[in-house]
Amino acid sequence: LGDASGAVVGLADALRLVFATQCLLGELQTARDAATKECEAFRVVGERHGEAAMLLALSDLHLVGGSCVEASEKASTARDICRAADDGRLEAAALLAIARARLSMELPSEALGAASDASAISRRLGDVQGRAMALRAQAAAHLAGGSLDDALRASSEALELLRESKSTKGQAYELEMLAHTHLQRRRPNEALAAAREAEALFRSL
Repeated sequence: LGDASGAVVGLADALRLVFATQCLLGELQTARDAATKECEAFRVVGERHGEAAMLLALSDLHLVGGSCVEASEKASTARDICRAADDGRLEAAALLAIARARLSMELPSEALGAASDASAISRRLGDVQGRAMALRAQAAAHLAGGSLDDALRASSEALELLRESKSTKGQAYELEMLAHTHLQRRRPNEALAAAREAEALFRSL
C-alpha cells in the first residue's frame, strides 16, 4: 500500500463517493454489489490499497444497513491488509470503521480500543485531522460506556487540535459532541455555550 499509485488511490476515493451517493439515493444494495465487484477486481490484480478501500466502503454500507457484525468484519480485514502493507493512514481509517461498528454493537470498550489504536497511528504520522477524528471516536466510546469525564477530555483535546488546524466544520461537529457530553454531565450552561458556538460556526460555512 505504501507504493500505491496516485491513480489507484484517486479511483478508490472516487468509487467510495459513488457508493455513498447511491446509498443516499436509496440504492444500498446496488452500492453493495458494485463495491463487492470492485473489491474483487482490485484483489485479482494485486492492488491492495484499492481492495482495502473497497472493504471499508462495504463496511460503511453494511453499517448503514444495520449489519454491524458484517461491517466490523470487513473493516477488520481491511485493517489487516493495511497493517501488512504498512499503510498507516488507511489502517487508522480501518480502525475508526471498526470503532463505529463496535459502538453500534454496543461494545464501547472494544470501540475505545480501536479508536485509541487509530489515535496512536495518527500521532505517529503527524496526521492532525486523523488524530482529531480518532479522539472524537474515543469520546463517543467513553460516552457510550458512561465515562463522562474521559469523554470530555477526549473531545476537548480533539477540539483544540481542530482549532489549531483551522477546521471550521470539524470544530462545529466537535462542539456538538462537547454539548452532548455536558448535557450528560448535567452541565446545562456549558452545554448551551458549546451548542451556540457550534451553531455560529455552522452558519458561517
